[in-house]
Amino acid sequence: MQAQDLNGNAGRLSTIRREVEYLSVKATLFFRRVPEIPINANP
Repeated sequence: MQAQDLNGNAGRLSTIRREVEYLSVKATLFFRRVPEIPINANP
């Protein structure tokens, strides 16, 4: 029972890690595509 829980948690963590990597790559491409928008915009 515990082994199944551990395997399920490991699979869930790897899936979350994959989603985070995908989102970070997407954000990097987005910010690279729009360089004229300053991240720290002072009014």
